[in-house]
Amino acid sequence: MRIYSVSLSLMVLLCSCASLKNVSSFERHAPSLGTIGNQSQSLLHTSFQRIGHPSLERPIAVLVKEVPFTKSSFKKYTAYKKNSGMVPEIQLIDSLGTKSSYLCLEITDKIALRDALNSEKNNSVLSYLEKDDAYCLVYKIALYPNLEAYRLLMQSDRLFLETDRNGILILKARNRNLDKEIILSQMEIFDYSSLGFCWGETQYGRKQIEALVGDGDSCPKNTERKAYKLDESKSYLKL
Repeated sequence: MRIYSVSLSLMVLLCSCASLKNVSSFERHAPSLGTIGNQSQSLLHTSFQRIGHPSLERPIAVLVKEVPFTKSSFKKYTAYKKNSGMVPEIQLIDSLGTKSSYLCLEITDKIALRDALNSEKNNSVLSYLEKDDAYCLVYKIALYPNLEAYRLLMQSDRLFLETDRNGILILKARNRNLDKEIILSQMEIFDYSSLGFCWGETQYGRKQIEALVGDGDSCPKNTERKAYKLDESKSYLKL
């Protein structure tokens, strides 16, 4: 068992990742934070086909929270380990009766994220997203980090996503004005949650994203989940 699992219950934050989706039983790794893709579901599993990510001109804030495992989330974690050919290193409740915990990372500034998607830098991304309302963006992930990553994430003054000089989306932790990259692809990401897009138009008739909403949530008034319906509305008004 990892060293920090005993201490987690002493500093558990009131947070829930109950809305996170099951990772496909055929996928080794859940999609990472900020990833855009096409999500499909069947009775047996959920799959996620990655198509890319937005380009960020400015850093986007990310929140980290420590969450105790439930039976459901622990089942997802053990399934991830099994699919990866590994044996879980922890138990739901340790020998001292303490519940093990994991971390949730969540993009909190959804307005800044929306504005980034609508920027000229993401014109190609936006035109791609218009084609299918099944596309979504991963804004929350559940992961079980090693001790070094745990300390880096929890002790940071600030966490943020940004685009590096090579156009790659990266997560950075800032502590005492020093930034350090956190490589999420090397972590045990076992669950995720995503946001869909609600479309509107500018005063010049250009389609843009007006809001980011979760599964089952309605789009705001005068916006559409399917971008092509904006054209249908204009045709109706002309009649």
